[in-house]
Amino acid sequence: MTTKLIKLLLFYVVGIFNFFRLKAKNSNPKKQWEQRFAFLTKTEDDYLEDGYKWRKYGKKALQNNYFPR
Repeated sequence: MTTKLIKLLLFYVVGIFNFFRLKAKNSNPKKQWEQRFAFLTKTEDDYLEDGYKWRKYGKKALQNNYFPR
């Protein structure tokens, strides 16, 4: 009997705690925005070398298959 009562009381206390925590979280609906900025750069090359080889992936045609993968 005692363990059931303790579990019930603990469940009740945790439920009240979660209710007030959610209420406090939703009390300020306005989101704080921070300013951001970007740089626009011009280069003579069409692409910049970043050390990676970029591949173009596409659909592969298979034999006897109407739907390419």
